[in-house]
Amino acid sequence: MASKNVLQNDIIAGSASNNDELYLISEGTVSAQAPGIRISLSKGDVIGALEVGFYAHFLNYMAVTDTTLIPIPAESLYSMLEKKNDFSAYLYRSSIRQILECVSQYMLVREDTDELYSLAEDTYKFYTDLCAKVGTAPAPFSELERKGRFIDDSGVSDSLSGYYTELSNLISDGRKVSPEFLDIFIQKMARDARGITLGAKKVFIYLSEIGQLLLEDESSDLYGILTGSFLNTAFASVSDSILSKIRSLEEFLNKKNYINPNRYFERTSAFDMKVERTKLKADNSEDEAAIFAELEDSVDKILDYAEVDEKTHNDFKSLIISYRNLSDPRSQDDAARHIRLDISNYFYKIYEAVALKVLTGFKVPPKPVRMFLEFGYMDEELCTKSDLMYLYEKAGSGYTDPSKGVFNFFEWLEAIYSGERLPSKNEFDVDYEAYVHERKVKNQITAEEEKKLMNDRVAMVKYELKNMFMSANKVTFGLITIFCPVFNSVNVVRKLSDNLVTSGLATAVIENIRSIDFQLFYRDNLYSNEAIGIKGEYIGTEVLPDIILLPNVGTRGQMWQEIQGRVRNTHARFLLPVFDLEDMKAQVLHMCGDYRWEMCKRVQGARWNDVSDPSLTSEFFDYAQFYRKNHELSAEAKERVKLSLQRAKNSYKEMFVMDYMIWVAYESEGSPRLNKVSRGILSKYCPFPAKTRAALSANPTFKEVLEYYDRKQAQKIHRMEVLIQKVKNTGSSVPMELNMEMDYLKA
Repeated sequence: MASKNVLQNDIIAGSASNNDELYLISEGTVSAQAPGIRISLSKGDVIGALEVGFYAHFLNYMAVTDTTLIPIPAESLYSMLEKKNDFSAYLYRSSIRQILECVSQYMLVREDTDELYSLAEDTYKFYTDLCAKVGTAPAPFSELERKGRFIDDSGVSDSLSGYYTELSNLISDGRKVSPEFLDIFIQKMARDARGITLGAKKVFIYLSEIGQLLLEDESSDLYGILTGSFLNTAFASVSDSILSKIRSLEEFLNKKNYINPNRYFERTSAFDMKVERTKLKADNSEDEAAIFAELEDSVDKILDYAEVDEKTHNDFKSLIISYRNLSDPRSQDDAARHIRLDISNYFYKIYEAVALKVLTGFKVPPKPVRMFLEFGYMDEELCTKSDLMYLYEKAGSGYTDPSKGVFNFFEWLEAIYSGERLPSKNEFDVDYEAYVHERKVKNQITAEEEKKLMNDRVAMVKYELKNMFMSANKVTFGLITIFCPVFNSVNVVRKLSDNLVTSGLATAVIENIRSIDFQLFYRDNLYSNEAIGIKGEYIGTEVLPDIILLPNVGTRGQMWQEIQGRVRNTHARFLLPVFDLEDMKAQVLHMCGDYRWEMCKRVQGARWNDVSDPSLTSEFFDYAQFYRKNHELSAEAKERVKLSLQRAKNSYKEMFVMDYMIWVAYESEGSPRLNKVSRGILSKYCPFPAKTRAALSANPTFKEVLEYYDRKQAQKIHRMEVLIQKVKNTGSSVPMELNMEMDYLKA
């Protein structure tokens, strides 16, 4: 039977969809789910084994990994059973395992109902007892009593587990029973499974409703009542016992799948920040107290430094207070979204005003201003104590190093203002020079104004702020729909110091990739020396990228541009969040693959995809476009290329980047993951250094492509040896450039 390939996270069959096919899993892992039920299926399991006889699925099946399935039409199931082949064995064994898992999970979630209700009762009683102690009237909570304890009317018998276990012991192989028995047995099991899933759904709904009484709506749930009591000075004498109760409640709810995990994180994080703030004054050392005094009312100090008008000052401060008071600063509801959007609109204007005052020597910026420029910090009450102290410590501390090409964003603006760097392109690939000239062409400015703007450093800084910063800051944050440029500890999911991108960390990651793809940042430059008879010779020159750290807590890197302006021997620009929550090595590796592609396009120009002019982009483009006709690829390899293209959303560039990451991370270690064609292209244009090639040469998978590269390289080395000897024959000393090129060719 023809197999069917399914990508990771794809839905194979949705609940209530037509149940006209079963699927035998040949490779991969699948999750079968219903409310309160989750079963893991793998190789040899049958999807739909618990739903035989039903017209529609009552379970939802999703591929956990890339999966290969063998479809079995439901109408031909009985004829398959009559053959008593391997499928009968798979179906019987898989259905028994699935039904036992269903029964086990149902019994567990049913036990949870009493435990959860008792917890809610005990929590409210704890609260009313506290109120009695401090002489305060308790808030009413009649909803819990109205719900009452769970009554199980599902009809699911406790003996089902024993019944199916005993049956599996008596009959170990589905091929040893009659097809009539197996058909009837499978349908009975499906009816039992349907009853279990209906019962589990009722249990799950009940648990969710009681769970919401414990933690959902801040204004009316028990978690809100307890946390509100803890923060209420009337309960100060019993605050320790309240906090202990809150922590035990959090620990219990954190393990339950009927509690909304996002809501749990939002509520507990918001409470933790409030606890931090209430303890600041009590717990501060003398030095900490001085720091907090310096940072008190930071937003006012930053706005005063920017010298914004009174209306802007008041409006922005009001927005910060509204943002601070949101129960969930990451919420996607309209109110929270509008607050974040309004803050963003003001933020960049304030950032420009502050940056220009510092750059033009307005006055030495106070610490809150430095923290604002480097980290987007504006309000001490949006930070936990540990985060606040860390931002204070690191601002202006030299964690970056512009001399090594690693800049925090304000240092990047300083480089533009001083003339060391030109402004970046905007999101439409237009650089500053082209932008100014376009304004002249449209008669928006005169020729004299154009000439002046070409050297106006303040205008260049403004261009960078409006055309790169506003877009890139959001992109590197990663979650665009909840983006707010102001630093907020709610976005920090690990210790802040573990996420800081330093110069040492960034250069180490780049160096690691360069040690594998040693030609990565080399560009060919034309070298001439008429005195020794060299009219024009292309010499490889290495130009490392600039790494610019955007002031946010983010999850994504971005290769912004491959060169500066039109000059090919200038630095590329890699953007990262200053606090990176994800695997930075993977992000930089992705940017390097992106850079490889874009740099080749830049060099090739209009012929970047013309295979008659061989290049990395043209050969990969040809391979990806015509892989179905490629005789070097097996049917399985072609299917994998198809899946890769789907993952890349049909982008040949993104498909190349994915292959490039595999090439550097795995194939360099001798772990083949790519097909023959892709490996051949990458070995040709992104070769490993000699030491790695030597280590891989014994592996037959790599031998052919490495020998091809070595032959081509030997020709280049021979040509350079002839050129060097020719120079020596003239009695001249060999230029340093030629010796460096020889070392590069032999690497």
